[in-house]
Amino acid sequence: MDLTAISEADPDLRALRLDTDRAAPLRRVNFAEGMLLGIEATNAEQEFHRRRLVRHQHWLHGAGTVVGLAVSLRTRTLTPPDAPVLQQQVEILVAPGVAVDGLGREVQVAEPSCINLIDWLVAQGSDAAAGSFDAGGRFTLAGWLVAQAPALAEAVTAGVLNLRVTVRQEADPQGLQPAFASALNDSTDAVSASRIADGLALELSPDLQPGEDHGGRPAAWTGVVVPADAALDAHLDAAESARLAALPDDAARSALRRRARLLFATGAGLPAGAGSGVQPDALAEPARILLARIAIAVPDVTSVVVDPATIHVDNLVRPFAVAGALLPI
Repeated sequence: MDLTAISEADPDLRALRLDTDRAAPLRRVNFAEGMLLGIEATNAEQEFHRRRLVRHQHWLHGAGTVVGLAVSLRTRTLTPPDAPVLQQQVEILVAPGVAVDGLGREVQVAEPSCINLIDWLVAQGSDAAAGSFDAGGRFTLAGWLVAQAPALAEAVTAGVLNLRVTVRQEADPQGLQPAFASALNDSTDAVSASRIADGLALELSPDLQPGEDHGGRPAAWTGVVVPADAALDAHLDAAESARLAALPDDAARSALRRRARLLFATGAGLPAGAGSGVQPDALAEPARILLARIAIAVPDVTSVVVDPATIHVDNLVRPFAVAGALLPI
C-alpha cells in the first residue's frame, strides 16, 4: 500500500486503513549518505515499526482480553433540585485492563471508563426529549422502541434487548502546533497535532447475533477460517498421512493434526485492506473486540425500562488473548 496515497486528516482513519491491510509488504526507509528525505520518509519509518508490531501481535497472540476490563453496572441515584422525582442513573462500567484489539493493536484502559446507559438509549432515537423517570427513579421509554428507534428494536429477541460492549484502539491526536498550510491562503491558522496517542474507543451497540459465542478463544481475523479436523485428510497426500499414522500415540497424532490444520487456514490470500470509499464504521468493525453482552428485559416490544434489577451483564462471552506470565503457577 502506498503510504502517500493515504492522507486523511483523521489519524484514526489513516491507522485503520493501514492496519487492515495484511497483504502489502512493509517498507522501511533505506538511509544513504547525501540522500534528501522529507516528512513522508519520517512517517514511513514510524509506520514500518508500528505496523510490524501490530501484525506480530495479531498473528501470534490473537485478539481479546489480556487482563482486567471487567464490565459491570454502576447505579447512582440523583435528586436534582429542579426535578420532581428521583433519577436513577445507570452506567456501564469497564474496569482498568489490557487487551489486543481485532487488528492486533494494544488497548490500555488505565482508569475505570463508563457509558451512561440512559443517555446512550435516548441518543438512538429520533426524539431527544423522550423518556421520563417514574416515582421509583427508573427511567422509562414508553412506546418508543419501534416508533423512534427501529434499528435498536431489531436487537430485541424473546423480550430482551441485547447490546454488546466493545473496545478497540483509537488514534488520539494531541498537542496542536502551528504547521505549514495545506491549501492556499490558510497560512494564518494552519495547525497540526504534534503527538498521536494510543487512545481507546469504548462503544455500546445493538447485538443482532446474541447467540454468537467465541468460546473464550481469540477470534480469527476476517477471512481466515481454520478447517475442521475431519476436513484435514482431504488436504494430505499419502506420505503425510503415513507420517501421522506412524506416530507412537493418539496424543502426538492429535497435536500434529491440530497444527497441520493451520496450513490450510488462509484460503485464497491475505486481506488487502479497504478502499477509500469504505465508511468509517465499517472500517472500524474488524478492530472491535467484544467485552460483554448486556441483556435488558423489555416489558413489551415498544418500551424500555432502565431497571438495574432486570439488566444482566455477561463477561464470559468475550475472547481472551491469554498471557502465560499472568497465569497462576
